[in-house]
Amino acid sequence: MRKFITIALLASFFSCHLVAQQAEQYSMYMLNKYAFNPAYAGMDNSLSATGVYRKQWVGLQGSPSSQNLNIHMPLYYLHGGVGLSLSNDVAGPERTTNVGLSYNYNYNIGKSGVLSLSGGAGMIQKSIDGSKLRAPDGDYTQDGNVVTHNDPELSIILETASVPTARIGLMFKNESFEAGISADNLLGNELSFSATDFNFTLNRHYYIYLAYYWQLLDEIEISPSVFVKMDQNYLQTDISVMANYNDFLLGGVSLRGYSDLNLDAIAFIAGFKMNENLTLAYSYDLSISSFNSVSQGSHEILINYNLNKQFGQGKLQKVIYNPRLL
Repeated sequence: MRKFITIALLASFFSCHLVAQQAEQYSMYMLNKYAFNPAYAGMDNSLSATGVYRKQWVGLQGSPSSQNLNIHMPLYYLHGGVGLSLSNDVAGPERTTNVGLSYNYNYNIGKSGVLSLSGGAGMIQKSIDGSKLRAPDGDYTQDGNVVTHNDPELSIILETASVPTARIGLMFKNESFEAGISADNLLGNELSFSATDFNFTLNRHYYIYLAYYWQLLDEIEISPSVFVKMDQNYLQTDISVMANYNDFLLGGVSLRGYSDLNLDAIAFIAGFKMNENLTLAYSYDLSISSFNSVSQGSHEILINYNLNKQFGQGKLQKVIYNPRLL
């Protein structure tokens, strides 16, 4: 029965109108800032591509599995940057796929500061596999060939719906400080599933990010950070401290939650630079909530490719053709 716990919980939330917490959870947010703020596009000063895979609450069947891939780069002749993001999140019978493009405009502030303002648009597709739902009064065979929920509100087929979405972001960065605020799902659209008359409202999500970079020694940099995620119903925080040794090794720890009501996990993070272009990092979440009795923690792996080469910098010189004959 334990293996159906997540699916049963998800099914219990279903009604004719659905509102829920929808944002994916990632522990290594400080290594993947474009994922939550489009204004970060181009701030790695070169073409940068990041891929993340996360498996949450290992040992609990139906637990969330999330993937994110994003690519961004500066466009100096447009005074900003562009980015593309793809994400996929699966939890029990529910899958959410998100694709989006963004552009940001940069303002120079002082000698080293940059203020970036961004907007983006994309599509969200959500699907619900009714054959994976389990209702208290349902009738199910062991081989899974027969699904009878005995509930007219629950579907037994795969339903899919898509809507457009929009996001905005603001990011400030200088040599020692970063701060950003961003928002997703600005349109607040509804996803309608015609077979069962379900309407799923996309909550607007808001993110606040703060980080400070402190050069402890010539080889060691310490960077504490705070990440706040919220919608109209929930608020969650991540408080982290990372250390970078000689721009080669990195490690740190993060605490998710700030009170007895929402303490979730302690994340341990480690990584290294494989070569001048590739960085690999891994985090393990040790659950400190009630889920620690039914799961074996959460795993997350991240890889980043940075071209480490500036290209297209500045505006092209005006071409003057010389009509003289030789």
